[in-house]
Order: sequence, then structure tokens, then C-alpha cells
Amino acid sequence: MQRIQKRKDVLGNGCVRGYYDLVRALSMGRKAVDDGITTLIAAPHQLNGRYKHDIEAVLAATKNLQEALLEAGIPLQICPAQEVRLVGQLIAEYDAKHILTVANGGRYLLLELPNDSIPLFTKETIFQLLQRGVTPIIVHPERHQIFSREPDKLAELIAQGAQSQITAGSYLGYFGFRTRRVTKKLLKRHLVHYMASDAHDMSLRPFSMQCAYRKLQRQNPDLAAMFQLNAADLLKTRRGMD
Repeated sequence: MQRIQKRKDVLGNGCVRGYYDLVRALSMGRKAVDDGITTLIAAPHQLNGRYKHDIEAVLAATKNLQEALLEAGIPLQICPAQEVRLVGQLIAEYDAKHILTVANGGRYLLLELPNDSIPLFTKETIFQLLQRGVTPIIVHPERHQIFSREPDKLAELIAQGAQSQITAGSYLGYFGFRTRRVTKKLLKRHLVHYMASDAHDMSLRPFSMQCAYRKLQRQNPDLAAMFQLNAADLLKTRRGMD
């Protein structure tokens, strides 16, 4: 089975600057393949107050890593993206071409809300993205302090046209009982469109996709199939951008 996976840090927030970063990235690439992953969407943080990555740097790092994976004989496709923090200037940054969509395809944007708030401009930002043909994917809503208490708030954004992505570790209980319970609640309410590893490293935040999908296929095979179809759709390019 082809498995497409989104995660943050295979490029590193330094975007594979040196030998150590490349060795680490290749090691994580091997782990991804071991976990059944065939295509990986690498999404370093953007606009989160700490990191700001130039699009060209992310594209170059992705290309360099892909070449290194091929040379090392690791059968893994890497696609570029960014996990973009929801800030007031997001639309201006997008229009200035400072923000990278998923696989540079112009169709989806990984969107991270502040952990403890839903900014007043959230719905307007989603509206403006949709007007530009870009669907925002709200990442790890099950760990968001407000969504976890008031899932109706997430439902409002989904009804507006946004999508959401849970973390495999949340579904498996790696973030605690409360997060697992919230994850199940969001799944039951059909508020989730994707599941990703959100892996950061090989120890504390590893890939857990095989385990998560085995569990999901036992409990809800139709949902597991839907997640796979949705993930494949992420890689399609908007017409006119080929």
C-alpha cells in the first residue's frame, strides 16, 4: 500500500545545512520507509515567531535531500511544504510568495493555530485562502486547548471549507488519555480529513503510522481508506501551475 505522510522536521528547521543535518535526515528517511511510508511531505515551521524559511531554501533543501536519498538507495519521495502559523499578515505573506503550499501545488496549506486561542481573523484568513483556491488544513486540532474543549469551534471552520489533520500519536494515546479521547471525539464527529505522524525525531516523536493505521483499519476501515485517498490528493497540482 502506498502511504503518503506529512511531517515537520526531516529537512530540519535549519533546512539540511550541513553534514550532520543530512545524516540525520537520511536516518529518518530510512525510518520512514521502515514504517511503510512511500511519500513524505516535509514541512518546516513558518511564521511561528522563531523560524522564517525562504521558499527557495526549502525547495533547494528538498531537492538536495531527494538526491541524497536516491544515492543512498532509500526509496522515499520527499515533497516540500511549510507548517504556517496563523498570523495577521499571513495573506500578505502568501500574496508576496513567502509561503509554500503542500508539494508546491497551490491547493493546500498546512495551518497551525496558536495553541491557546482562535484569533479573531481566523475565519477571514480561511475565507481569503479559499478565495485564492487554497484549502487550509488545520494541523493537530486535538491538541489545541480550545478545540479540545469546544469541538464546535473546529466544526465551524470545517463547515467554512477548512480541513483538519490529526497526529497518529494522539490517536494511539502517546500524548495522554485526554488527547486520545478528544481525537476519538473529532473522528466520531467527522471533523478529520488526514492523519500524519508529525514526527520530529527517532526517539521522542517517531513515525507511528503503521501502528496507527492498523488500529484504524480494525476500528473503521472506511475512514482509513478515506485518509489514504485524501493524502494522495494532496500531491495534485492546481491546474495552471504545472
